[in-house]
This record gives sequence, C-alpha cells and structure tokens, in this order.
Amino acid sequence: MDNKLHETLKYITEMNRDEEFYKAYYQAGKSEETLRRFLKGIDKEDAVRRHLVIPELLPGRNIFISRHNRYTPGFTHKHNFFEIVYVYSGECHQNIGRERLCFRKGDFIFVAPGVFHNIEVFDDETVVFNILLRKATFYQMFMSLMKQNDIVSEFFSEGLYNSQHINYLIFHTETEDAENVRKLMIQLYQEHLFHDACSDQIMIGMMTMMVGLITRHYLSTMESSLTNNVCQAPDHFLVLNYIQLNLETVTLTDVAEHFGFSVSYCSRLIKSS
Repeated sequence: MDNKLHETLKYITEMNRDEEFYKAYYQAGKSEETLRRFLKGIDKEDAVRRHLVIPELLPGRNIFISRHNRYTPGFTHKHNFFEIVYVYSGECHQNIGRERLCFRKGDFIFVAPGVFHNIEVFDDETVVFNILLRKATFYQMFMSLMKQNDIVSEFFSEGLYNSQHINYLIFHTETEDAENVRKLMIQLYQEHLFHDACSDQIMIGMMTMMVGLITRHYLSTMESSLTNNVCQAPDHFLVLNYIQLNLETVTLTDVAEHFGFSVSYCSRLIKSS
C-alpha cells in the first residue's frame, strides 16, 4: 500500500482527542462511582474552551468563562451559544464567517450562535477572555435591549431565533473611562474561578451590567458584519429583482418573508442599494 494512502487511512480511522474523551466519558457512565471519579478529574476550563458537552459537569451554569490559551491553534468551530470575546490586553486575530479581523485591547466582540469562527493569540502579552451564554440566559438578561429598533436588538433577536444575518458586533471600549469595564470583567472571572452556590446569579447580574455599560457608553464605536462586509451584491441583486417583478403589489414585509430576512435588515438592504 502506498505510504501516503496508508497515512491517510490511519488518520481518518484513528480517534481524535475529543472522540477519545467521549469514549472515556461513555465508559465511565456505566456506573455512578466511575462517572463520579471521571467528572472529578476533568479540567473544567479546558472543557469549556473545547466546547465539550458534559451535562453533569456544570448543570447549573448559565455563563461559561475561560481565558483563551495563548499559542493554541485557531480551531474553526461553531456552537449554539452566544459568545463574547473580550481583549483585556494586547491584540488577537479572529476569523468570523468569511472575514479575518484584528482586535485590540478593550474590544468586545459578540459572535452569534451558529457562526463559524476561531481565535488566534500568538504572543505572551495578550490576554483574551471567552464568555459563552446559553440562549435562554441571554434572553433573560437582555430582553429589554431586544425591544429597541436598532442593529443591537436585531442581532440579539436573530441569534435567538436562528435567522442570523448579522454574524458579529464589535464595541471598542479602550477609552479613558474604560477602567470600570475592565474591573467588572476581572470580578466576573473571579466568580467563575471561585464558584459557589451564589455565583451563577451574581455572574448574571455582572454580565447584565457590563453589557448595559457597553451599549450605553460605546454604542458610537460599534461595528458589525453588515457595516464591515462589502460583499452584499447577491442579496442586493435578488431583492431588487424580486421587487421589480412584483412592483405593483409588493410590500417590505413580503420581501422580508420571501427571502427569510428580518424586516429591519431588508429595509437597510434596500436603502443601501
């Protein structure tokens, strides 16, 4: 057998790291005692970073926080959580959808559920935090923000109902009065590290306050995949063609429903044409 073919077959048949973990998890689950010992030995921060599904590990947690491991290869992945990336110091690169972006100290990046992304930190000075929020928790915390008629509310609403046209939001918070946000982030991470029976509720309160401060003070710095992405030609063409074909009867709601867009997104698309 050709050596390259042999290596390829070996690669596709051997279990990867996550598969080996789930095999051990499955085998440990055959008895309560072996499962208890297995769960006790898991590195929780590593499990969150790898997005491992372990229902018994953090059953009561609504918010998962990890400090991104520097020099980790940029594994592209997606999940069903809202993710918030905060650059505490230094800078990093992140691929979100088809875009490659550079982020610096003070940047908050909100990544929508179901969007492929990765993150790269390849220096000693950069510190990046990853925050994962369950959809139900996100709705509970930010329901009031979703009532506004703006791009932030649209991003949140689309993420909850899997109708995403906005892949990310970015807030640049590195200003003279940004120290409150930085301190709040450290306190949030501290609650994660020294978790007790009250921590989950405290973390929800902290997250609600932090996002409230960001949207109050830094809304003018916000960017999004809509404002950064200039490759909207296919959507523009199809929408305008549909309107021309149905010019006498078509409404904005008709167009949005036909293409599966939100009304606000459809409105912006038409105005920018």
